Formats: sequence, C-alpha cells, structure tokens
Amino acid sequence: QLFRIILATLHSDNNNFFNDLCRFIPSIAGLKKESNDLCNDSIISQIRMSWLEDSKKLGSKLQKKLFTIKQLERSGFNYAVGPYSPQNKERLICFRNETAYDNIPVSDDGYRILCLFRFWNMMYYFHPYMKRKEDHWLSILPQYIRLFANARKLNDFDKACAMLACELKDTHTTFYGFKTNLYGFGEGIYDDGVLPIDVKLIGDELFITKFLTAEAVNMGLQIGDCITHVNGRSISTIRQEKDRYLQFANDNANQIPIVYTAFHGDSVTLNIKRHGIERVLFIRNWKQYARTFLDDRTAPMKLMEVGEGVFYINLSQITSLELKQKLDSIKDSKGIIFDMQGYPFDQNSAEVLADYLYPKPTCLFYYTYADLKHPGVFRKNPNMFYYGKQNPDYYKGKVVVLVGGGTMSKAEQLACIIGASPKGYVIGKGMMTGGVWGNTVVAPFTSGNATRYTNIGAYYLDGYCTYPNGVIINQAVPFSAKEEKGENLRKLIEYSLNYINVR
Repeated sequence: QLFRIILATLHSDNNNFFNDLCRFIPSIAGLKKESNDLCNDSIISQIRMSWLEDSKKLGSKLQKKLFTIKQLERSGFNYAVGPYSPQNKERLICFRNETAYDNIPVSDDGYRILCLFRFWNMMYYFHPYMKRKEDHWLSILPQYIRLFANARKLNDFDKACAMLACELKDTHTTFYGFKTNLYGFGEGIYDDGVLPIDVKLIGDELFITKFLTAEAVNMGLQIGDCITHVNGRSISTIRQEKDRYLQFANDNANQIPIVYTAFHGDSVTLNIKRHGIERVLFIRNWKQYARTFLDDRTAPMKLMEVGEGVFYINLSQITSLELKQKLDSIKDSKGIIFDMQGYPFDQNSAEVLADYLYPKPTCLFYYTYADLKHPGVFRKNPNMFYYGKQNPDYYKGKVVVLVGGGTMSKAEQLACIIGASPKGYVIGKGMMTGGVWGNTVVAPFTSGNATRYTNIGAYYLDGYCTYPNGVIINQAVPFSAKEEKGENLRKLIEYSLNYINVR
C-alpha cells in the first residue's frame, strides 16, 4: 500500500497531492467511533499527534478523513503489534508481522523508504517515552526521508539506520545485522586516530583523567588538562556530528566520550586549558605513544570491610549465592555499602537484596504499557510488582548504594531496591544514571538490520519518570578530573561512611 501511494503521488503538484492521498484511504462508512474518548485515569503518557492539527499542510479534506479514522473504535487486536499473553505481566509488545527482509539489497529504493516509514511509526506510536520527544521526532522526518532516499550503498544505509535509532537517545539501543562496523576505527563514530587516554565529558569540555599506556605520559598532556579543540574544531561542533551515532540518554551515561577526540591521520593538534592557561599542543605520530597498554588493576574487591562494622560489597562481581552467604554473616553490622556502578553479575541478586532489606513485601515503582486500541497511549500496568517478604529479622543497619553513569537497566532496578529500603541512601557519581529502566524488545529495519529499544516505561510511585535521568539520587559526589578510578571509589566510600556514622 505504501509503494502504491508513493508511485501515485510521485509527480503530484501541491494542489493535487492531498486529493491523491485521499483516494487511498478506505471507506469508513458504518464504523463506530470511540465512545469514551480516552477518559481514563490510567493513562500515563500520550502523544499529541499535533501534525493532524495543521489543515494548511494536510488540506481540509484529508485532515477530516484522518481525524475520523483516529476516533474510530478499535478492538484489542492489532495486526502489526503482538498481543499480550497471560504470562507476560509486564505487557511487552512485539512486531510480529514485520520482517527484516534479509535478502533484499539496500540498493532497492522502495524498501529503504519502507524501512524508514515502518521504524519511524513503530517508535512514534510504541516507544514509552515518545511524549517527551514528539516534537523532535516529527521535526527530523524530512531530513531522514532525504537521507534514506540517497542511502543506496550498504555503508550509508547502515549509518542511516543507526542515526535514526540514536535519535531516540535510548541507552538500551543495540544494533543487530549491520555489515558496517559503526563502533570500529574508520567507520561512523571514530576516525583513524584516538589517543591512548581516558577523558571525562563535562558540558562541552573534555578533561583527561587517565593515561592508558606507558608511553602516553610523554605526549605533553597532563591529567586534568581540558581539551577544547581537536584540529581547530571545537568539542561542541564535534559533538553535534558524533552524537548522531550515540544512543545515551544523558551525558553521565555516555560511556565513550573519547570519540569526541578522534581524528584522521598520524598527527593531531589539540587546544587545551591547563591551570586556566590556554595552550596549543601538536602531537606527531601518535601511534608511538600507543604501544604498551597498562593493565587496569584498580578493580575493587567483591567484599571488604571499610570501617568499623561497615562492609563494602561490589554487586558487579558477586553471585547471588555469595551475596546471600555474605549478608547472612554481617546481619548485625552497622552498615553496608553496595556498589552498583556497573551491571549486576547476577540478576537474581534483586530478590536476595529485597528479602534481606525489607520487613514486608513492598511496591516501589510501576510500569506502563502500550494501549493497542489507541496507538501512542501508554497506560499504567495494573500488575504491580512487589519486592521482599514478611521478615521481622530484616537488616536494621544503614545501607548505601553507589551509582553512576554506568548504572543502567537492571542495575538501576537494584539501586532503587536498595535506596528505597527503610534505611537506604543513594550516593551518585554525578546526578544521573543510565535512564533506561525497563525491559526491551527488538524492532526490525530492512535488509537484515534490527535494533533494540526500551519497550515499557518505568516510574516511581509518586509519578517521577526514570527517563532520561534514571534513579533518584540523594547525594551527588563532586569529582575533579585528576581523581582516578581508585580515588573515585575511596571518595564515594568516605561519603558513605559519613552517612552511616554521622547522620
């Protein structure tokens, strides 16, 4: 149907375009209108569909027909989107009748337009946070129509798909089936050269935090230097280009800010600020400084006592069985510091923690689900999720959970469970976590490509939306660019001990 419409309207002038589109709208005579007009307090978010309101763009005849279709009564069955099953308590959806057309080459103009048409609409009506980005999603469509129309080469097509998915700024985004190595050197994000350093992004400034090789200390850079330009181009300008291929919901979740320093060739000129003084540094033959990579020996232990009666547990390195055994052995301690700055080693740790920390089953947050009768509407899921059990012997000491930009998805759920416990407290390296709390599904492009996205919305009980900032943080800890990984952890533990011992 889409292809027929395109061919029929391809050579239409503005006066006939709307009439040509109207010819393809099926008859709606005799169909019922929606009776309650969505008067339901379970609606948490709803797109405005503001594009329907402009009669000058649509023409009055076409606008009237589309409004009538929008108001029609629908059953719960949706051909494009899979139904919920009784076992599917989170009410995840799937695009059951959309295939990836693995064998159709990207040189086929029609299927590239189908790819854009289909994915843009899937996200417009079924992304749980589209309400927050609807204006942006509408505004980018013309540019992507041109981009997909011209993407006849495989590399260009892969990049177009990646750019479109990354417009969502959904940290869960992952690509499948792409032939182009978008995250490798020489493609997409990176240029040929990347200096052997770690950097921290603060606004549009990059601060050097670590040298990755033994030779890197001889480049002329220092820990704490602020990089403002690469080969004469400002970091803000470079970000505008590179962010097209980055999916992170917020700056703190950005795991690869080094991409903003990438350059082409064997040499690079950096503008830096050091102690308030601006300098220009030319680094010739950068590869000579990238030979002997250093081992990262700063990874913290699974378990350790960090103060009198206070224990540190790294949830990124411990199994749920080890966790249960350790917690049972320290149930009379003064306090516990849980490190959830990475991803949990064992997802069953959530149940172990809740059973240990809560005196009774507790509901902490709710999810939203897509209303198949009204595309673009997300409702509160009536299936509430409880954590913990009846446990008069629950842990009575204070607990702290450490979070940061690397706290994403399941890690955010664990952090909330700990932080919302009777004596829980959340300390953050920065004010935001990943902002992608909730399960995912895969949405197909064409030519075998697909991507993952967040399928349900997650909210605290008071209505606070976890996108894009993630877990609510009680106290953010400031860090300087010169503080390395081990020093960062020591500082976070110091703040935690202050909460446990003083407050």
